[in-house]
Amino acid sequence: RALGPWFSGAQNTHALRRAGLLEGDPADAVVLDQLASASGVPRLADFF
Repeated sequence: RALGPWFSGAQNTHALRRAGLLEGDPADAVVLDQLASASGVPRLADFF
């Protein structure tokens, strides 16, 4: 439930944590946001 919004950049880990969809160390979540470039604007990194 949290992978799609996070991977597309629509939600960052902070928003997913508040919604109860993500658990774990908040410091690790910052790294995940940097990897996914979670800006709040949905995007698609692949082309089909």
